[in-house]
Amino acid sequence: MTTAPTWQTVLDNQFREFTSTYMYRDVWKIEFVNNRTNEDSRKFRHFDHAKVLFTCKKCSNRWNSMNGRVEMYCDLNRRTHQGHIKAKLYGQQCQQCRSTSFERPIWYTPEITKVVENLYRRIGVRFYGFEKTEVRTDIKEGSPSKPHRSDLCEACQLGKCSQAVTGDAADDMTSRLSRLFLY
Repeated sequence: MTTAPTWQTVLDNQFREFTSTYMYRDVWKIEFVNNRTNEDSRKFRHFDHAKVLFTCKKCSNRWNSMNGRVEMYCDLNRRTHQGHIKAKLYGQQCQQCRSTSFERPIWYTPEITKVVENLYRRIGVRFYGFEKTEVRTDIKEGSPSKPHRSDLCEACQLGKCSQAVTGDAADDMTSRLSRLFLY
C-alpha cells in the first residue's frame, strides 16, 4: 500500500526546487486524514484524481478505479517557514461483498508524482507568485471495465466527485470541478 512516507518523498523531491532554484526556506509536510476534513475555508484547497487500486479487506476482491480522488488543504506559516498539507484520499466500497466500509486506495507512484507536480504548481501560484501553468491531466493507462458506481464511491456521496451525475449536469459539474483542479 502506498504510504504517507512515499507521498512525502515525492513531495520533498518536487519541492526541493523551492529551496534550490527560488531560495525559499519553506519546508512542506503532508498529513493524511481518514475522516472528511472540515478545514478552514481560508486555507488553499486542491482536488485531483488518478488511477488507483483497491483491495477489499473483507473478501479480498481487487479493482482499479480511473477516478481515485484526493482533496488537499494547504497552509503556509511564513513566520516558521512551515507548509502543511492535510490530504484526504477518498475510498470506495466493494461491489462484490457490499461491505459497508470504504476501502482505502493504493496509489501508483506515477500518479502520486502527477498529483504532487500539480500541487507544486498550484502552491507556487498561491504562495509564491508563480505564473499559472498547465497542470497534468494524464492518467495511468487503463480503461474502466464497468461504469462508475456513485453509490459505492465515497467522493460521490460527499459531493466531491465529477462522476456523481450524468448528462448535462455532469458536464456542468466537470466544468466546475476542473476549475478547482486546475486553478
